[in-house]
Amino acid sequence: MASYEKIVGLSQALYEATAEVSRLSGEVSNLKYIKNKLKKKSTEIDYVVTLSENILGEKYDDEKNQEKEDLNSLRQIILTKKREILALLSTKIQNLESDLLTAQNIERNARNALNAALAS
Repeated sequence: MASYEKIVGLSQALYEATAEVSRLSGEVSNLKYIKNKLKKKSTEIDYVVTLSENILGEKYDDEKNQEKEDLNSLRQIILTKKREILALLSTKIQNLESDLLTAQNIERNARNALNAALAS
């Protein structure tokens, strides 16, 4: 049978590996939630016309058109930033999933080593 110290060390290694797997799983889940929530967010900006603007007539048409163009430009900026953030989130999720696979392998190896030590 393996020494007490060896079993304690292997148990500690398994505990730490399991904690890391749990931490990484939580991070991946959280980032996926954020990504899905962001995907669903609309980038539409509504242009609200008040009654007084309708009464004013053609004098303010140029200003109204400029406001619409400005809002459209703002929408494009927001859409671009949204795409950039989604791409960054995707990259971060992929990196964390890779780290998670590594941590799961370490956990599996630690469990196997502990089981082998207990069996000997």
